[in-house]
Amino acid sequence: MLAGLVIVADTPGKTPKPLAAATRVISGGVPSTWVVPWIEELRLTGAVDWESMAREPRKVLTDLGEAVDELISERTPQ
Repeated sequence: MLAGLVIVADTPGKTPKPLAAATRVISGGVPSTWVVPWIEELRLTGAVDWESMAREPRKVLTDLGEAVDELISERTPQ
């Protein structure tokens, strides 16, 4: 089962137009898409301070976590 696509920025700054266009095309073929912006401390330490994280990446990661939790609960026998 394909639940969606996670796209992670590989550099800070604005996404180049060709990559943004490819993201739109590919996103049309999957149920959900999450675009995680560049998070410097994640690259450097592998962890982030949730409280100091900007609103946009915090929302994306929260939404992604909720989707993963939902998938796990659907696949876990009750």
